[in-house]
This record gives sequence, C-alpha cells and structure tokens, in this order.
Amino acid sequence: MVAALLTGCGAGPSAEQRRADRADFVRAGNAACERANREVAADNARPKYAQALESSVTESRGSLRSAALRLHELRGDLGESASPSIDAFLGAIDPFLSSLGQLAGAADPRARQRAATRVRRRGDALYRAARAARLDRCGRGANAIAERATFLDYRQAYIRKDDATLERIAAIDTSATGPAFFAAYRDVTRAARSQYRATGRMTPPRNLRELHRKVRRSLNRFLNTRELVTSNTTRERATVLFARFDVQFPHYQRLERRLRREINR
Repeated sequence: MVAALLTGCGAGPSAEQRRADRADFVRAGNAACERANREVAADNARPKYAQALESSVTESRGSLRSAALRLHELRGDLGESASPSIDAFLGAIDPFLSSLGQLAGAADPRARQRAATRVRRRGDALYRAARAARLDRCGRGANAIAERATFLDYRQAYIRKDDATLERIAAIDTSATGPAFFAAYRDVTRAARSQYRATGRMTPPRNLRELHRKVRRSLNRFLNTRELVTSNTTRERATVLFARFDVQFPHYQRLERRLRREINR
C-alpha cells in the first residue's frame, strides 16, 4: 500500500503530463484543421446556380466533418488531460456542421440568407471556442462559405435586373424628334434610374462591394447629368452636357463590364 502511494498508482496524470498531452492534442488538431482548410478553400467560391452552391457547401461540409471526426478521436486519446475549453470547442462543432447542411439545402434566396446568417453566427462561436482552446488553425472558413450564398443571390439579382433594364430601354423608340424625342429620352433615363435604385437594395459579396459601389456611383453621376437635359435646355448648354456624357458613360461602361466579368468568371 505504501509503495503504491509513493509511486502514485491510482492517481490521474500529473499537471506536467496534462500540459504535454494537451500540447500534443493541439498540434494534431491544428494539422487536421489545416488539411480541411485547404480543401474548403479549393471548393467553388463563386457558384452560379443553386445546384452548384449545394455541391460546394456539401463538399466543404464533408471536409470539415472529417476533421471533426479526427478531433473527437484525439479527444478520446486525451482522456483526463482534456480541458473545459477543449470540450467547449468540440461541442461547438456539430451545431456549425448542422448549419452548413441547412445552407446546402436552402431552396430560395430568403432561406439561403437566413441559413448563411446562421453559418456566420455559429462559425463565429466555433472560432472563439477554437481560440480559447489554442487551436489557431481551427474554426475558420465560415464567412467564406456563407459568402458563396451571397455571391449566388447577388449575381442572379444583378443579371436579372440588368437584363430587364436593357429590354426596357430597347423597347423605347428613340428615333423621334421634337417633344417625342424628349419623352423617349426621359423614359430611357427613368429605366436606368430604376437600375440604380435596384442595385442599391442588393447585397454584393465582400470582395465585390467596392466595385459594386463604384459602378453605382458612376451610373449616378451619368444619370445626374442626363437629368439636366430638358426640352428647355439651350443648344449651348446641351453641347456642354453631351460632352460630359462622352466622358461619364464610357467610364460607367468600363466599370460595369468589369463587374460582369467578376460575376461570370
């Protein structure tokens, strides 16, 4: 009995051993998360239709689930050396994976954005828990995955509105003269102004926000100039304004083509 007590038989791991065990867990856990991070980053970040989004999120979820299984295995090996922060992190994984499943299965834009918000919220909780457990490579990627849904909905909304605006303008007869010309001119301006207002209600993904703002600002400057031309505008004033058009409209076109390339590549 005395010998057993002196050798520590029946006692748990020492504080030093617990620290060493947790350090091993962190190293192996970070390695598992890093592999998953690379796989998630390689998945389609710009899905152009709902099936592509579903496939992209499902693939990322599979990579993260594999990492989660490895982390749970490591937790089993850790035994009594585990800490509350490690267990809290592991407890945050399944709710996050569940939110990814909901995003993959979302059927319409409103449902997708609700699901994307849930992914961000649970991903943020997972990230904080990972930091507390010293797993600095874990808990990443939630915002990037949620942005895939934002990209899809933005792309669809932008193309739908832009195409509708072009069809509306194409149907306007701009060949008339006199009062009919100015009526058609106002109709074209109103159609383009509708485009400007609609894009203001859209939510672009983060990496397109600045370009989206530039396109809108450029269109607004051009429309502000167009709206200065009325049936009462003098010939001299019209000459100045149309010269301004010759600068503003090509600038808008260049930006808009760039945005189109970004959402279609």
